[in-house]
Amino acid sequence: MDKKEFCKNKRIAYFSMKLAIDQCLKIYAGGLGFLAGSYLKSAYENGCDVTGVGILWTEGYYDQERDYEDYMKVEFRRKKYYFLKELFTTSITIHGEEVKVRAYYLDPSIFKTAPVILLSTDIEENSFLARTITKKLYDNDEDTRIKQEIVLGIGGAKVLDELGEEVDVYHINEGHAIPVAFYLYSKYKNVDEVRKRLVFTTHTPLKAGNESHHILKLAHLDFFNSVDLEEIKKDHRHLWGWFQFDFGCFAII
Repeated sequence: MDKKEFCKNKRIAYFSMKLAIDQCLKIYAGGLGFLAGSYLKSAYENGCDVTGVGILWTEGYYDQERDYEDYMKVEFRRKKYYFLKELFTTSITIHGEEVKVRAYYLDPSIFKTAPVILLSTDIEENSFLARTITKKLYDNDEDTRIKQEIVLGIGGAKVLDELGEEVDVYHINEGHAIPVAFYLYSKYKNVDEVRKRLVFTTHTPLKAGNESHHILKLAHLDFFNSVDLEEIKKDHRHLWGWFQFDFGCFAII
C-alpha cells in the first residue's frame, strides 16, 4: 500500500515531550525535538491525518546569555505566543490533587506542520505547585518530571477525547507519554484493546538515555490513572520495582 494511502486510513495522535517545529516556538531542547518536528512536517506534506500532542513550556528549556564578565549564563524567561489559539481547560488528578490543564492549538498554516495540541498547567486556576509542572522542560526535580509525563500522557489523551477526536493510533515518541497506556486501559478495561491502539518509537534505546522511577512513587503521583497496582503486577511482573519507561513501553505494547 502507498504510504500516503496508509496514512489517510489512520487517525494518529503523536505524543512527544519536545517538538522542534520552529525556532520561535521554544518548546524543545535537542535531537528528540527535531525528530518529532520533522515527523509532524512530513505528516503535513504527505497529507497524513496526524495530530501532534506536546507541552507548552512556559519558560522553554533555557535561554543563554553572557554576564558582565562575558561568561555564559542561563536565564529562564516566560514566553508568550500570539499564534496559538486557546481551546479549553480540562482537569486530571496528580498526587491526589485536581490539576487544570489548558489546551492550545497550533494551526497547520502557521508553520506548515500537522495540527498540534499543546498543554499547560501554568494558569491561574491552579495552585502554585501545579503551575510549575509545565514551566521548564527537563525539570531537575524528580516528582515534577513525573507530573510532566502525566500531563502529556493522560492530559493529552483526555483533551483528544473531549475534542471528539476518534484516534486509531496513539504514537508515543520515547517513553515520556506512557501514562496514555493506562488512560486507555481505564477506558477499555482490556490489555489487547490498548495494545492495538499503541505505537512506540525510540531513538535512545539505552539505559542511560531513559528515565527510571520506582513504581510505588509513580503510583503515589497518580501516574497509572487509578489502575490498580495488582493488575499491573499480574500482567507485567517484570516491571515491578524500578519502572523504566522505554522498557515499560516495549512490555505493554
